[in-house]
Amino acid sequence: INNEMKTNDVSSAAIRVECTITTPHSARGFAEVANGKFRITVRPDLAPQSSAAFVQLVESNYFAGVYFHRVIKGFIAQAGINSNYHDKRPPTPKETTPDLPTSKSLSNVRGTVSFAGGNMHLGQIFINLGNNRRLDAENNDDGSTRPFGTVDDADEMANVFDKLYTSYKEGSGQVKAVKSDDVASQFPDMSRIEECHVVG
Repeated sequence: INNEMKTNDVSSAAIRVECTITTPHSARGFAEVANGKFRITVRPDLAPQSSAAFVQLVESNYFAGVYFHRVIKGFIAQAGINSNYHDKRPPTPKETTPDLPTSKSLSNVRGTVSFAGGNMHLGQIFINLGNNRRLDAENNDDGSTRPFGTVDDADEMANVFDKLYTSYKEGSGQVKAVKSDDVASQFPDMSRIEECHVVG
């Protein structure tokens, strides 16, 4: 996360996005579950297409109400699946050329943010909870899994993401099949994003 940011180019200046996360259905104590705000520093200087796609999702309010449906301790926390409980569709993306990894690209280490599967058009993102450099090599025709941003605050990582519930089975099918009213009863400890917005 030590790549220098280009400060002399307005178009590639870092963009900051703030999100609010809650665990609204849990019966556990407030201090035991994920609640609070986290900020993502988006890096268009390092991943211009992925950064633009993420900001487009944020500005369309796509992430409001999406759950962290896949959380694996020490690996990743993934959110953004289109499902029965969240029927928004990702905005139609502009025709873009996927980012190609370079020597300056961010690596999938703790606190970095990437598109799941490298597909920036599906709306799913993940936050690395550990150092997962092996994911750097994953690519497809729609993009690279190289990160486009970072959660820079160590306290936010500890107080928000390290408190995400990890005992639901891995994968997204578990949430995709349920209706909105059933999430509370079937997955009460699952956390969700309430909102995200650009703050600077």
